[in-house]
Amino acid sequence: MKKNITLSEIAKRAGVNASTVSRVLHAKKGSTISSAVREKIIKICNELNYRPNTAARSIVTGRTYRVGFILGRIQNDLSSPVFGTIIKGLCGRLQERNYTLSILWAEKPGSSRNDQVSEFLMSEAADCYVLTPAMIDTSIETTIKARNKPIIYLAENIENIPTGISGVQLSTVKACEELLEKIPECWKGKILYTGIPSSGKKLKDLQKAMGNLGWDESAIQVELYTPSQLNFAFDRWAASEFARENIDLLLKQKLIWCASDLTALGIADVLQEKGIKPGKDIALIGYDNIEQLVPFNGTPFLTTINPCQEELGIMTADMALEAIEGISDTTRFLEANVIFRDSFRIS
Repeated sequence: MKKNITLSEIAKRAGVNASTVSRVLHAKKGSTISSAVREKIIKICNELNYRPNTAARSIVTGRTYRVGFILGRIQNDLSSPVFGTIIKGLCGRLQERNYTLSILWAEKPGSSRNDQVSEFLMSEAADCYVLTPAMIDTSIETTIKARNKPIIYLAENIENIPTGISGVQLSTVKACEELLEKIPECWKGKILYTGIPSSGKKLKDLQKAMGNLGWDESAIQVELYTPSQLNFAFDRWAASEFARENIDLLLKQKLIWCASDLTALGIADVLQEKGIKPGKDIALIGYDNIEQLVPFNGTPFLTTINPCQEELGIMTADMALEAIEGISDTTRFLEANVIFRDSFRIS
């Protein structure tokens, strides 16, 4: 019969006490255990094929060792590699701490989304819940106030941040300022910002950056469009349709600033059909750094605002784990950065 390995036995072999082994295996943040001791304990655990027993820990602590991410339009969210990279960061950090991420769907037929969100928040499905602010509205404020588990919000492109809840918010203001500072004075009035209406937070950040640098609002024209399909898989196609319908407007510009890389790529497709070379005849700026996430053919060429999705997920996981331990925090901000490529060359 296979012998059950205990923390005490691992501690004895490592020459430390059981609490030290526990702290290493549970990766407590801010631990002062030396890397040499940590590596020694991990090596012994690997040799003995030992891993913490989550079920046993749950009985002792009353925790589930899960963080629940409540989603609505789940098929749209999970079809996007941008969102997938956030999930990667969340999962990676949680798994380092022997937690798992549970995806919870709050748009099942039969009851309202708000009712389902409230049910999850009052349940024992997880030790902490992650929501986007879009999943929080006034009808569930009472549930939020009465909740028995902490809530963390994750906001990449959301304007209205809920009060009284900690979370991580992405800012693109500094990235926009960096781009604006490189634009020639003679381009002002010949710059078009375009994207779908839900990209409002990105536009607000751009307008804030313009104000910070003393740009007049008339320097950049805004033209938003509503696609017939709100789904990542159709974003490039929708942008192409917009570009064909507005080609005369596009051809008047020196720079087209897009709310997503797929918008920029869709517009680039149409420009090239017309013999216009993006990056040479007209400048393009995108958002998402999607060419690094999706295996497009060739070398990435879009200058883009990189929203650091994986780091966003990691920061959210850290805040969730701290909230579980009773450590409260205010909003943390993550600054996006710019990746310059061939679509934006100033000669």
